Amino acid sequence: MGAAAAPVAIGGGILSAYSQIQQGKAGVKAANRQQAYYNDQAGQVIAQGDFEADMASEQGRQVAASQRTGFAANGIEVGTGTAGRVEQGTLDMAAQDADQIRRNAFNQAFGLVEQGNETVRQAKANFRSSRFNAMGSLLTGGAQAYSALKR
Repeated sequence: MGAAAAPVAIGGGILSAYSQIQQGKAGVKAANRQQAYYNDQAGQVIAQGDFEADMASEQGRQVAASQRTGFAANGIEVGTGTAGRVEQGTLDMAAQDADQIRRNAFNQAFGLVEQGNETVRQAKANFRSSRFNAMGSLLTGGAQAYSALKR
């Protein structure tokens, strides 16, 4: 009976090792797909941030134009003195808002990219562990086969 159990033990060790390695490889492939998804999401966040920043700038220009029109309608000289400072302040605030919107989008996109990178790092670490576990399965199968032959 010992001689018949040895090939079974070796075969079981080989199958277990193969399965562990394949699981590790599949995990890395899935993580790479996930990383590509996160990168796509980051690109979309940047594009959305650019659009929203452009909209904030446009709104600022529209408000400044309304202010300018209001000043002119009331006989105030536009573009100079207090009227000019108010108009310029409005444009400066709109530019700051647009910059902040872009920074926020960049930070969000950076977080998505880092999340994708971390997913891949973790999958690669799991793959390394699966290779060590596979080696353990082979050694265990060999030890069981040796033990079966000794009986």
